[in-house]
Amino acid sequence: MSDLHKTVFQEIFDAELLSQWDSIGEIIAETMNVPMVCITYVQNDELHFLISKERRKLPSLKNTSLKLPDPTSFCAEVIKYKNELLIKNAANDKTWKTNKLVAKAGLNSYLGYPLFWPNGDIFGTLCIFDTKEISGFQTHHGLMLHLKNLIEQNLKFLAKSVAMSGEFSRLMTLASVDELTGALNRREFLARVNKEIKDHIKHKKPCSLMMIDIDDFKKINDSHGHLNGDRALSMIGTFLAKHKRSNDILGRLGGEEFAIFMPLTLGKDAYQLATRIQQSLRVNTLKIDDLSTKLTASFGVTEVALEQGLTEALTRADQAMYEAKKRGKNAVVAASELD
Repeated sequence: MSDLHKTVFQEIFDAELLSQWDSIGEIIAETMNVPMVCITYVQNDELHFLISKERRKLPSLKNTSLKLPDPTSFCAEVIKYKNELLIKNAANDKTWKTNKLVAKAGLNSYLGYPLFWPNGDIFGTLCIFDTKEISGFQTHHGLMLHLKNLIEQNLKFLAKSVAMSGEFSRLMTLASVDELTGALNRREFLARVNKEIKDHIKHKKPCSLMMIDIDDFKKINDSHGHLNGDRALSMIGTFLAKHKRSNDILGRLGGEEFAIFMPLTLGKDAYQLATRIQQSLRVNTLKIDDLSTKLTASFGVTEVALEQGLTEALTRADQAMYEAKKRGKNAVVAASELD
């Protein structure tokens, strides 16, 4: 867990609450006779294992984390779809058989529930694992829902307590913003843009998506060290935030890849905006301590069609961006050029 995660964690959780949740884990493990019970929480595109109760000499997951999205993680699936998940036989399912808990610990079945903050944002998961098929699902289901509700009541009280001190908004920002660049983190960006696209399609309004990948960024890390690489990324985030329009949504998707969602924007207007950003970046000199360098980026732009969703729009913008790379980098390509 990073220092930032520890700081936020210590600010909003106290020992008494963790002790209560630890007891909930014990109750579930004993009552249901399962070898593992976990409570997780999400922050900065990572899933953290907050409570982990193990039996039968299984390794503890407490204070471990995994990057989201993770297509092999049960809990990541619950987070993604915000719905309960029952897996009866993971070893025989091609989607789950590569999960480390299945492959290495023999935990072959899973029952998980999403936990929510009172404002509807996802907090994490409450889940159980077993080496055999989970039996008595209906009985387990009722108890798990009761304990899920208990935890969410704790979160409701916690949110009110933090809000009273004026900290809730700040903590929610920490959970949604990439600390290095100031852009939205991947999870928050995709969630917001997905909602925006659905709303635009419903009202038959145009919107567009721009993908941005910094050219040859690895050379900065290799030549000047990762610290200067991080400083460069921070400056890029500031640059993009300055050059986007006020209603546009900026996100960092990972590494040196960013995206901008442009509401009420036709493809041709999105292309013009991307060109202006590309040209401004090309002539801009980044100064980091004794390092002065010029960076360029490759841009892919697409207008979101009425029959498309977020996944299709991301794919088209990504394909256009890679076409810009093929054309020699430092270029803007519209997805319509590839049709």
